[in-house]
Amino acid sequence: MFLSVCPHCGLYQTKKTVRFLGRRGVVRCEECGGEHEYLALPLFVVLGASGTGKSTLALRLQRPETEFLPLDGDLLWRQEFAGQGNGAFFTMWMQTALNASQGGKPVMLFLGGMPQDILQNPMAAFFPAVHVLGLCADEEDLVARLRARPAWRSSAHEDFLDAMRAYNAAVAQLRPALNTSRAPLEDCARALRDFALFRT
Repeated sequence: MFLSVCPHCGLYQTKKTVRFLGRRGVVRCEECGGEHEYLALPLFVVLGASGTGKSTLALRLQRPETEFLPLDGDLLWRQEFAGQGNGAFFTMWMQTALNASQGGKPVMLFLGGMPQDILQNPMAAFFPAVHVLGLCADEEDLVARLRARPAWRSSAHEDFLDAMRAYNAAVAQLRPALNTSRAPLEDCARALRDFALFRT
């Protein structure tokens, strides 16, 4: 990944600073002073509880004509991240998003978490802007969706349902927020496209 190894001195994970010149980011290695450029595009993050529709919307938006690249956070989740306060998980995803955006499209990540997990991550400094949207659902709808999942997903346990109720209520307070219980899938997908297009 282009941010991990300095192309000038070859050192891995050296301290770096970044400045922006329009759509160009200029990274400076603090070890050798070498600089290199990259395409600096905004990052879009959709945060929500299990059952709010993150994976469904990410899949629906994965079309060639979509102006951004939707990525489902579940793809890279591993159990070992659970004991690290999730910081390593968010860092990994933001590094992935930054590298993926070099193809010319900004990335939209669909994740669980809160805004500070993204905005306070050191990787946020490499994006000219980070835009967060909350994805929520009506509580009855959320619980029904989780109970309807296959048993192997363990989504119907009361402790898990209570945690998702609380998390969903917190995300519903974010601004902007999108309630997937109150609009058809196509309308929700359109709202996410508008969210990105108006901020690109």
